Amino acid sequence: MEKNSVSRFLDLNQQQSKIKGMDNYMTENKIPELLGNLMKNLAVSKPEDPIEFMIELMTKSDKRR
Repeated sequence: MEKNSVSRFLDLNQQQSKIKGMDNYMTENKIPELLGNLMKNLAVSKPEDPIEFMIELMTKSDKRR
């Protein structure tokens, strides 16, 4: 393997490691479920101010922890 190939291989391994870490973080903190519930609430409620609505939902959710 030439130097550039080795460098690219190391970069790829580093990227895969970072992606795995991000995936673990998302899973451990239940981010997909949180965002899914947020989107469902938005779709059902159709609030006039979606940003304020999400802030209120997230604040209420945070207090339940």
